[in-house]
Amino acid sequence: MTADPQRNVAALARLQDYRMRSLRWRSEHPAQATAPPGGVPTAARRGADRDELDRLDAAMQALGVPQPKLTAPLASTLRHAVEGELREQLLAWLPLVTSFWAPDGELAALGDATSHDAARLRQVLADEGFEHVLDVELDGRHRVQLWVHRSDGLLAEVNDTRGPGGDWVTENVRVRGCVEVVDLELLLAGTVGTNPVHIRGEDVATRFATVRLSVHLARPRRSLRVGLAVLRVAARPALPWPTPGVDGWIGPDSLNAASPAGLEETRPASVVASGTALFGLPADVHDLFGPNLLA
Repeated sequence: MTADPQRNVAALARLQDYRMRSLRWRSEHPAQATAPPGGVPTAARRGADRDELDRLDAAMQALGVPQPKLTAPLASTLRHAVEGELREQLLAWLPLVTSFWAPDGELAALGDATSHDAARLRQVLADEGFEHVLDVELDGRHRVQLWVHRSDGLLAEVNDTRGPGGDWVTENVRVRGCVEVVDLELLLAGTVGTNPVHIRGEDVATRFATVRLSVHLARPRRSLRVGLAVLRVAARPALPWPTPGVDGWIGPDSLNAASPAGLEETRPASVVASGTALFGLPADVHDLFGPNLLA
């Protein structure tokens, strides 16, 4: 998929706006503002890590897709999507809102999902351009709703568990996809679940990565909106997915704790349920993502 400069410009403007809102909230609520133990990485630490990241980034840009049969898009010529002082400001701020340290008040200031507000979570997905395409009951107690962002090439799963009264209670949301990396350092700073795709059978990274953004509704603690904005600034969609975007299974975390034996016993059932759910997606969604939906 070709790059859309307007998409990146708009996402960067939103990212700057989110940063200003976040910092304003933190200055007004210092007692509620939290930070990771030991603080966020300093500029000196980021500088020390940057050489290694640049070496990996250079290798990723030079290599193509992990499967020779797929056509490789032209390599990005942009090494950093953001430069200068703004880059350092974003890298210093992003861990506060994407790594489990954002309080509900800050998330509300960002227009994000807050604790136990399932309706708000779904509204955030709709606002961000996701379309609700399928509901699947995995068993009597667990359900997954699948949402698709067609232009970003992302699949979101909203996972529900049936409560004691019979109502569905939303557990979490996971957003998954495959992207072409434009700015590895910024992407890693703003998305916890990013993993470069390697050449099969070799310890060599390509310029593609799988991404996963997760928010647990009982205690969100990270901004879904900021993570999506980072994706749009630091990467571009790779469609159809060049490698499986769903690793393992979809569904609520509690599905994998339903058995006394725990995860290992329930994993096969979870994988089967995942395949069944993904198979039920509309044909045009399968055409969008291609054959690499599930690992």
